[in-house]
Amino acid sequence: MAAFMRLGQAIADSDMSIRDVFEAMDTNDDGKIDGPELQKGIEEIGGENLSPQDVYNILKTIDEDDDGRLDPMELVNALEDLDLDIASDTEPATEAKPEKEFPTNLQKSLMSKKWDSAIWPLIHAAFGVIAVIWLVNGIIGPVDGAGGHVAFDGAVDTWSVEQGAEIAPGEKYPCDKAIQDSKCANSLTPLSGDASSMPVGFYWDGILFTLIGLLGLGGSLFMQYSVVKSWRAKARALKGDDEDSDEDSDEDSDDDDDDGDGGDADDSEDSEDDDSEEDVADDDEDEEEVDDDTDDDEGEDGDDDDEGEGDIDIGSRIGIEVDGVDVFGKIIEFDDEAGTVIIEDEDTGEEIEAPQDEMFVE
Repeated sequence: MAAFMRLGQAIADSDMSIRDVFEAMDTNDDGKIDGPELQKGIEEIGGENLSPQDVYNILKTIDEDDDGRLDPMELVNALEDLDLDIASDTEPATEAKPEKEFPTNLQKSLMSKKWDSAIWPLIHAAFGVIAVIWLVNGIIGPVDGAGGHVAFDGAVDTWSVEQGAEIAPGEKYPCDKAIQDSKCANSLTPLSGDASSMPVGFYWDGILFTLIGLLGLGGSLFMQYSVVKSWRAKARALKGDDEDSDEDSDEDSDDDDDDGDGGDADDSEDSEDDDSEEDVADDDEDEEEVDDDTDDDEGEDGDDDDEGEGDIDIGSRIGIEVDGVDVFGKIIEFDDEAGTVIIEDEDTGEEIEAPQDEMFVE
């Protein structure tokens, strides 16, 4: 079996699957591998030209049903016994499946402003209407069942003009709205009963449709206000991580610049040690004057900075509240006359218009 072990190693090195190996050896496509096919396959894949006796010994060892040929499962079992990390299907054993991207296109659509303000409410309303219709159907009975056989629901014997007979309580007769307390009301029964309607009440099909409406309404509400909301939070967190990474990179570059300035300062201090006492005194006086000028400049600049800190212009990143949902993006247009602002939603790319009073900086 040493030759078969070398064959298995060659298969593992080539990233072939067991299915690939079987199809390559089964040259006549009969679903079996005989001795000559096995010998040729070992030569082509493993590079060894074995004698017929060696091939027979291998075949005899792994041929479980002793029919002189190998079926796919016998080859699978034999190669898996070698424990060489050989895939049984068409995929390489070491290939990792790529992670799904978040958010997917579907998730982006479900998180969009269009879905939040229009489509989700329509879905909620549709399921709510379904539930209400079947509740009304069971309670009121919208179908006229006059003429259909029902049990008389009156309290005493009553003469039916249409039937021309006296009807006793509980007696089944062709329903007459003039004497029937329920006015011959019927509920729709598309799935239960022999007819499309039956005397007013809840039947299993009406109960089923009511449950579908209520469960659908609950599911759509949960999807919008729990699942989709958590997706938005995750998307914002990922966006924040990306921004933090960019800020860290900028801080690292600033640190490098500071180190360079520090080196120059040390060189300057070494040269100043060689100055005379008079030069030092003059320098001190000059420094006092420079400090005074600097303080004045800083005061003026500080005022300018304070004035500019609150500036928000096109391209600034802001947040706005739309229907109870915080939306973030860059400003693309101002309309001071109308008092509105238009931003591009950073999650969906949609353009959203909102009052300027609702803007805020995160």
